[in-house]
Amino acid sequence: MDQKLFVLCSVFFIAGVVHSDPVINECPYKGKYVYEDSTDTFSCSNYGTKMSWLLYNGTNRMTIGICDQQSCISADKNRFNLEATKIQNWNYKSQLEIKNVTREHARFLICFDSSAEQDYCELHVIAPARVPSNNCSVSISNWQVNGTCLVFRMYTSDNNYWCAWYENNNNNKSFGYMGFGSTLKNYTYNSRNYTRGKCSFTKEMSLVEGHYTYSLRVFPGSGVYYNNTITIAYPDEPTHDCPQHVFEGSDFHCTCKSNTTGSPPAKVAWDELVTEVLQVNNASRHLNGELHTCRLVWGPQGYINRKTSFIIGVAYGPSAVLLNSTQKDAENGSYIISVTCTAVDVYPSAVFTWNITCLRQTTHTNIQHCIVKLTEHEELSVTCTASNAYYKHVFLSQTILLPISADEASATAAGTGSLNGGLIGGVTAAAVVVLVIIAVVVVYIIKRRKDPVYDTARRPANNEHNYVDLAQNRCKEGQPTAASYDMVTRQDGDEHGYVGLTHTGHNASESADAIFIVGKMPTAP
Repeated sequence: MDQKLFVLCSVFFIAGVVHSDPVINECPYKGKYVYEDSTDTFSCSNYGTKMSWLLYNGTNRMTIGICDQQSCISADKNRFNLEATKIQNWNYKSQLEIKNVTREHARFLICFDSSAEQDYCELHVIAPARVPSNNCSVSISNWQVNGTCLVFRMYTSDNNYWCAWYENNNNNKSFGYMGFGSTLKNYTYNSRNYTRGKCSFTKEMSLVEGHYTYSLRVFPGSGVYYNNTITIAYPDEPTHDCPQHVFEGSDFHCTCKSNTTGSPPAKVAWDELVTEVLQVNNASRHLNGELHTCRLVWGPQGYINRKTSFIIGVAYGPSAVLLNSTQKDAENGSYIISVTCTAVDVYPSAVFTWNITCLRQTTHTNIQHCIVKLTEHEELSVTCTASNAYYKHVFLSQTILLPISADEASATAAGTGSLNGGLIGGVTAAAVVVLVIIAVVVVYIIKRRKDPVYDTARRPANNEHNYVDLAQNRCKEGQPTAASYDMVTRQDGDEHGYVGLTHTGHNASESADAIFIVGKMPTAP
């Protein structure tokens, strides 16, 4: 029984091997993409005595060839090559070589044996895409990553076209199926029909610093067609190169910037101007305290937002320097003198220098006091120079001679300096000259009124003037009656009269002499 059972099972096993379904080994999923103009090979296993190869498009059948256990016959040896080999008893394999794949081969490839069992493989003929690198780019715009490639010369018999972008060469993780969308267009090249299209993507930029590589894959085709790497880097803090102060009337400009603007570059600008450069012409002191904000913005939705401020400072003056002093007596006839130097209309502050060594100096805003000590009969010329704290070449000087008289409130000397100083010094000097002239005129008038007139009067020549007796008139006008007429000398003349009067009061000390010059008088009758 056991031997009979063994024989029976063997017969069934052999029959099963011989009559199992044929299999096309190179087509596990019932379909395969083959490249146009290439050579491709297929094998059909598990046939017993005879098998056949053919191509079928659903309507027409194209016979390729027939194989038995030991040999094959090809319908077109120039296009197809067939071979048959024995795998084991009653089990053979046929191998097919398609020498030059054409678009005509885009059909079902079928192998079947004599028992009408069969297997098939759907052939898809493709022409791989061409992607010139100069037609591709990956960049960042408006904090988004944008990529695009123009794809040419592709063909697939099943009209299946697709493309995909990958980040950091992660082939298993694309950031979305892109496709060609509506960009696909058919065209003819070298008498063949092809398709072209544009593969693009847009995605939010990563906010993590690092290097990011973007890769393109296209079908029909294989492998990576394009690679490009971009860098994400944070910017430095914003800065500006604005001056702390500018002098009144000058022009200046300064830039809002960052030493490193990052990647992609941050947007850096003055808030009020929406530009990087702040330009000011003919700076006025009214701009003092005006605030400007330099701002840096990086990343989507202002992921990094930094700012720094600039306050305009316009320096000016001094327009004048005032110098005065106070003094008090010290021991041994010496003087302690406090000289005060005041800078007028100056910003941000004044700096004072003296031509002498002060015993002590004190400063309050734009005023400085210098304490000096003078011995009796000593004189000292003191000069104070006030300059702008930020612009030392802008200065004025004043000089005073110490000690001053007790009845003088202050002494101011002509100023010298640069810019406004020359103008102020000149005006001060002119004013002093005018005052001196006025003083001389006043003294002259007062002296002329007090001094006896006959100190400067001359006696007229003969027959030049008439001398008129005015004693009687003086008496009539209320003058003293004790005057002697004998002392009066009369002289006739034709033009003026000079009268000599001796006025004797009640006291000898009250006497006075005077000569009066009278206007032209008529000749006495």
